[in-house]
Amino acid sequence: SSIQIVESPLPHLLLQTDRADLVFAELPKLAIQERIRIQEVSSPDDNLESVFDFLVNAGSPGGKASA
Repeated sequence: SSIQIVESPLPHLLLQTDRADLVFAELPKLAIQERIRIQEVSSPDDNLESVFDFLVNAGSPGGKASA
């Protein structure tokens, strides 16, 4: 499992992770500890279409669906 900073154009921070549960659990604690104000947390791939794409693409070589 990993958490990576994809980009960080201040004042924003974009993370990529395969452990969203860990990020959502630890981020508020870190924000309080470091006195960081969080205005929004979102998950752009947290929807049914993303789940479908993941399931379709996961079984093919390179992670891409073959036609």
